[in-house]
Amino acid sequence: MRLEIERKRRRWSRAELSRRTGMNPTTIYMIERGKQQPFPGQVAKLAAAFDYPPDRADELFAEEMG
Repeated sequence: MRLEIERKRRRWSRAELSRRTGMNPTTIYMIERGKQQPFPGQVAKLAAAFDYPPDRADELFAEEMG
């Protein structure tokens, strides 16, 4: 999932992303693994943490190809 790739590209741990978003690290893990769909508020928090514009936030949750 692109969310995990973006997090690792920035060399952030799940704990760091948690700190930046106010979300639980376990929730971040579940979203990265596709075991939980993020709520709209979570999408907004994650997009803001990665400086994604709101209209591109869905890109964070796309599956990577190849």
